[in-house]
Amino acid sequence: EAAPPLLLGPGVDGADGVGPPRKRKRRKPVWLPQDRVEVQWKGKGFRGSWALAEVEEVNSHQVKVIFAEFVDEQGESLTEWVPNHRLRLVPAPHTPEWRPVVGGVVEARSNDLWWEGRIERCDAIKGYLFTYENHRSWIWLPLEGL
Repeated sequence: EAAPPLLLGPGVDGADGVGPPRKRKRRKPVWLPQDRVEVQWKGKGFRGSWALAEVEEVNSHQVKVIFAEFVDEQGESLTEWVPNHRLRLVPAPHTPEWRPVVGGVVEARSNDLWWEGRIERCDAIKGYLFTYENHRSWIWLPLEGL
């Protein structure tokens, strides 16, 4: 027995409301001036890190951001045009009850950047041993650094 035709409702991609859906285009995020974002850093030594910034300008392919914590030689905030795929929303803060677990994937704040990595150990005095995802390095951090 043949399967009944796939019926698609209004607003669903289909040639005429009947038949398989068409391939959808991936939508690009929409950023607006003054949005707070994090920018993925590129370049040697910075892979896997994110920096806080604010959207200043937007065009069809890129977003101009002002970095919150980085300045040039004259003391002016650094700005950069970056492609959409290097931006993300600022993550929500952890709840007061949250605690990282050994083996858990987290991001840690070090040198004014957020770094991707894992918790390797917990110590009542030293804090949390964090290993960087893209680097052969580690650091002990307090809970506030995660």
